[in-house]
Amino acid sequence: MTEVPIPFKPTYIMRTHFIVENELSNIINNINNILNSIEEVIYNYDLKLYKWTITIYKNTQICNVEINLFKEYKITRCYNFPELRDKDEDEMSNNKEIIIECNKLNGDAFLFHNLYNKLGNYFKPDEFPLKELNDFNPSPLPEGLVPEITEKEAYDSIEPIVNLAKDKSEYNRKMAAQVLCELTKEPDIYKYMVQCGCVEILLELINTSNKEIKLFCYDALNELIYKLNIKDIIKNSNRINLIMEDQNNESELYSKYAKQIIAEINYIVVPCYNNEVYIDLLHPPVRYDANYWKPYILINFVNNVLKSIEGISQPVYDDVNINWIIGLNKLELYYDNTNDEYLINFVKCEENSDEFDLIYSYFSRN
Repeated sequence: MTEVPIPFKPTYIMRTHFIVENELSNIINNINNILNSIEEVIYNYDLKLYKWTITIYKNTQICNVEINLFKEYKITRCYNFPELRDKDEDEMSNNKEIIIECNKLNGDAFLFHNLYNKLGNYFKPDEFPLKELNDFNPSPLPEGLVPEITEKEAYDSIEPIVNLAKDKSEYNRKMAAQVLCELTKEPDIYKYMVQCGCVEILLELINTSNKEIKLFCYDALNELIYKLNIKDIIKNSNRINLIMEDQNNESELYSKYAKQIIAEINYIVVPCYNNEVYIDLLHPPVRYDANYWKPYILINFVNNVLKSIEGISQPVYDDVNINWIIGLNKLELYYDNTNDEYLINFVKCEENSDEFDLIYSYFSRN
């Protein structure tokens, strides 16, 4: 595939840019390395446009940023005389000066400038001394000077936000999700959030296509699960399957928080494999290394595989015995303590079963 040439500098360029003289491939790799070094960043790089689309998240604040690369163009006559552009491009073909432009699309200005300064410091340390702007959060008061709020005061503070979260407007729900996330980090407020129904509200709000609402809610739930006893509320809710799905969406920032929640409520006790377990020698169990597979991940995997097979009976999952009934056939999950492996065992309950053979073929090749 022919490499798309880097675009020349446009007529107008944002002030937040700087010029680097280096090989284009080195610049791209260095920008990727910088972005990968920042924990709360998700980005996509467009090979054709030489553009990064970035989302940064920190302390309940979000910033969407765009980084563009352009080739420096010192000959200005081409702007007024397009017919001379080909000649000018030939003259500039050996020029290695690349413009790195950073645009804040929306969101928190501190997060944007911290990223811009980090990029600038890497490429031009003399012009960009490394300094991280703070978000001007006030220092906490000494313990003796902090007044303890009453339960009624806490409820009066939380109730309007809970009502806002029930609004039909997506914008209002996003505002409510962000404020609830901020309240989980307030030591005098978060302890009242369970009795005010905030956990149920957060679980309802994650059922949305809005990525920012999901991010705020998962961050808030992750904060509360470490501070309060809300594991049973989450695992008994009708959103547990959604959380298990969202944890696999690794292209989004919220997947990290969803993974931590699932890991924290990992209450699944898998039966141990022993000699009394019936094994079909013609269809031996499929084994999974326990160092890489956790029970909730394996269960989610089985559900997804069964869902993808067309023409089979509706699977029925037994969360007590950890098995699946599919028509007259059964899948069982066991833990092999000797080999530190999980086993999916296949039990055929009728002699000739095309359905069983189809299911087994899917798992044995995955």
